[in-house]
Amino acid sequence: MYNSLFNDSVNRPLFRESTFKDKFILIMCGLTPSILNMELLFSAFSYKPKAIHIILTILMLFLNMSNLKLIHWYKQGELDPKFRKLIILNSLILVSVEICYNILIFFR
Repeated sequence: MYNSLFNDSVNRPLFRESTFKDKFILIMCGLTPSILNMELLFSAFSYKPKAIHIILTILMLFLNMSNLKLIHWYKQGELDPKFRKLIILNSLILVSVEICYNILIFFR
């Protein structure tokens, strides 16, 4: 009797199962800022190396690592599904700041 009362809620996952679309969005939210950050790291050290460029690139690297940690926690199920919007917004902000910073390095 106990099993029949709670069977559907026990077998159901805590969060909805991830679809291909969700996996693709999270991979792109982690991969795009990471690639841009590695490009920034390369350009900060090779093209007109200045201390301010290196420091800002390292700070962007730390922001990217925090975003990757959020994505990891979300995939593990430790974050609520409402944090998905925060991860996407955080990734878009990182990409836009990294593009602006790349323009600053090369055209200044």
